[in-house]
Amino acid sequence: MTTDSDGTTERLDTPASRDETMAGETVTIETVLRFAFTRLRRNPALAAPFVVAGLLVSLADWLRRLGPVSFVTPETLGDTFSIQYSMIPMGTARTARNVGALVDLRVPYFVGAAGLELLVWLGLGVAGWLTLSRALSVERRFDALARYFAVSGLLAALSLVAGSSSVSVDSLPIMALTVFIYAFVSASLFLFPGSLVTGKSIPAGLLESVRASRGNRWTLFGLIAALGLAYGTLAKVPVAGGFLSTAVVAPVHAVSFAAFLPGDGDATVENTGPSDPARRER
Repeated sequence: MTTDSDGTTERLDTPASRDETMAGETVTIETVLRFAFTRLRRNPALAAPFVVAGLLVSLADWLRRLGPVSFVTPETLGDTFSIQYSMIPMGTARTARNVGALVDLRVPYFVGAAGLELLVWLGLGVAGWLTLSRALSVERRFDALARYFAVSGLLAALSLVAGSSSVSVDSLPIMALTVFIYAFVSASLFLFPGSLVTGKSIPAGLLESVRASRGNRWTLFGLIAALGLAYGTLAKVPVAGGFLSTAVVAPVHAVSFAAFLPGDGDATVENTGPSDPARRER
């Protein structure tokens, strides 16, 4: 590991696990997950940031229940199964706090409640940035971190505004169209956080994510569904759900980016056509 003379960037020495690629394999949900599991098994340190973040998520769950400020339990925890997915790799907490709960609080309570939410957000953001930069073997650049946090903050704000509201669609064609649009957009943007970590600007990161997803969108949407189901299922575990979803699923989510995005300029995914397998080449 080396640091530039101005102290603004940190370059990682390429770990041995970068030798593990998807060369010669068709890109499917199974091969991507196997790739991620292999990387994590051979380099468990990749999961360390999310293990720490998972402890923070569990601590926050406990403090919300213990404190005087009101909180909510996500309705999805009561469902038979649920898909909990965020573009940014992070876990699923067992408790949450709405913006309305912070209104009209006395200053000490407001500072404590808001500070807890900010701490969790920062912890998850740093964990994602550290894991992604390590998995992709790229420089740890603070401008990339700032963009990563900017997108994470925007998504968190949108989530707070949207709350847990749902939309009921009675028309089957409209429902099918809605699912198709959601699948297309979410698959196209799946790799966006990883592109930001590699140092791309927000517009360039969006373009790279869309480009890298071509020919793989159904695979990526299946991966989103698999990860979302794992997040949602582990979050249901009493007491430890927040920790498990963060420490177990989020590292897999983050490392899977390396199956599609170039790391240190030495690997790419080449799409040779809609019917040809997309392959990673060195």
